[in-house]
Amino acid sequence: MEPLTQWWRHEDVVCVALRSVNRIPVVTVGGALDRQAAGPCRRALEAALRARPRCLLIDLASVTSGDGYGAGLLEAMRRSAAWHGAQIWLAALPPTLREHLERAQVFGEFPVSRNAARAIEEIRRSRLGLPARRQLGIDSRTA
Repeated sequence: MEPLTQWWRHEDVVCVALRSVNRIPVVTVGGALDRQAAGPCRRALEAALRARPRCLLIDLASVTSGDGYGAGLLEAMRRSAAWHGAQIWLAALPPTLREHLERAQVFGEFPVSRNAARAIEEIRRSRLGLPARRQLGIDSRTA
């Protein structure tokens, strides 16, 4: 695992970290995923999207609570990432957030894995974590 690159905090309520694992940006959220998490999550997402990833993992294993606002925040992050050509993948989604995403009828928009390690595996297998062939300098006519 590569070292943590950036941290954002809001008092002692939420902590958001951004790191790269196998060249896949991983945003880890800890604490409450609610209205107070919006600023740190937005800044982490903006920093991650600067690298123009095809996929971005949000690890929610350290989330202690979440509400409808937190679920809306995840959906807003998904839409923003999609606008930039990236897909958001969720890991360790707490049941309460899943319920809020289902109520909002957007749960199906997210690939979800049991934990971050499994998500990284699944992203790599799906080839979403790899840059497009053109970006690698490979001509599709000769490959």
